[in-house]
Amino acid sequence: MRNPWVTRIHLNGGVEPSDIRLIDLSLSGLFRRLDAWPLAVVEMWLRVKDRDESGMKTTLEVSVPGLPRLVASCREESLAPALNRISDVLVRRLNEAAAQRFDHGRETIRS
Repeated sequence: MRNPWVTRIHLNGGVEPSDIRLIDLSLSGLFRRLDAWPLAVVEMWLRVKDRDESGMKTTLEVSVPGLPRLVASCREESLAPALNRISDVLVRRLNEAAAQRFDHGRETIRS
């Protein structure tokens, strides 16, 4: 059964429908982190430039309400390691952005 978060990803250039299973598995850590938000409010865009070439670039953008748009790119020559690395980077950036938003809110309350 496919993770419902996969349905929130807009597949752009260089990504094939046959990649869905790999995307689902590789981005599972990111999907677990995104569970903090309702599925319907999160948007993601995935694109691969120069697929299967030495200069392949994989990019994933994530839009979550209340946070800046987060973007991670990777220049791995294979899609699976690229997605794994991007997932790790975006989890870290989501954590940082959410913590910064929370800390800013606390400063506002103290004033």
